[in-house]
Amino acid sequence: MKLSLLIALIGLIATGCSFGQQPDFASPKSTVQALMEAVQKDDIKTIARCVEGIDETQLPPQRGMGFGDATTLKDLKFVVEVTGDTATVAVSFEVIPKKPLLAGTDSFSYVEMFSLKKAAAGWLIVPEKYPVKGTDPSFRLRSRPVQNMIAQLAAWQSLKKAEKIAEAGPPDSIGKCLFNLTKLGEAVKMYTEDQDGKLPASQSEFRTALTPYLRSIDQFHCPLDAKGAISYSMNANLYQRKMAEIHSPAETVLMYEGTGGLVEYRHGRMACVCFADGHVKMMTPEQMKSAIRKLPPPTTGHLPAKQKLK
Repeated sequence: MKLSLLIALIGLIATGCSFGQQPDFASPKSTVQALMEAVQKDDIKTIARCVEGIDETQLPPQRGMGFGDATTLKDLKFVVEVTGDTATVAVSFEVIPKKPLLAGTDSFSYVEMFSLKKAAAGWLIVPEKYPVKGTDPSFRLRSRPVQNMIAQLAAWQSLKKAEKIAEAGPPDSIGKCLFNLTKLGEAVKMYTEDQDGKLPASQSEFRTALTPYLRSIDQFHCPLDAKGAISYSMNANLYQRKMAEIHSPAETVLMYEGTGGLVEYRHGRMACVCFADGHVKMMTPEQMKSAIRKLPPPTTGHLPAKQKLK
């Protein structure tokens, strides 16, 4: 009996069906192939293992991160370009839904591009800041669903790290500041959902508008700001704009430390900044120069005079 069990176990290992088998990261193609298989199975932990910098212990609950109602991903075709320790992989594939989503449409075609880096664990996918630039969010979701999924996981992990830093005992100034702006970003999202997508019209309205969505008004205050209770400003170039008009939300400044259009670098020549997609980060003056702060003029309506962040 024991011998038969041993033989069966050896057979499983020989056929590559052992429990908890790790994805194959030996080549850029094998990593992307493992990712696509995990996407189809809604296997978030395996997706995390395929991506650089995502910790599988800091993941959202298993909930429909994949294609959901798709039964099959088929006809996967790969194009691989390797340059030293970096690589680019393009994969085209068909998604077959359980039932047609549009009349006369039985499948959908996608092409996704992935950047990879060779690490000690093998080839890993480098997450993009945001899947597609210069397009509206609904197009991003439709056009590159796998990249969008990776971006969601990265954003979730970033939020959890900020909360962990801020809530671990007496918060340090950076952790508290990042946590404040994270909560202000969440408040902006809830406010715009209640206002047909429109952002506040002024700095004073920004303060009063967000207060009902915050646990405490202390979240307006950086612990290193001794001048007053309000430590953060909204980007004046976004007053009265709609969130849907922001074409590069992961690179567009929504809020920052400071007042009157001036960024204040309180944390060792760094300032906490919240971007329009909700993620927060510390930035130096040099990094702020490359951040997007102005949008094209609106097609209708009137905007107040713009302020320039310095």
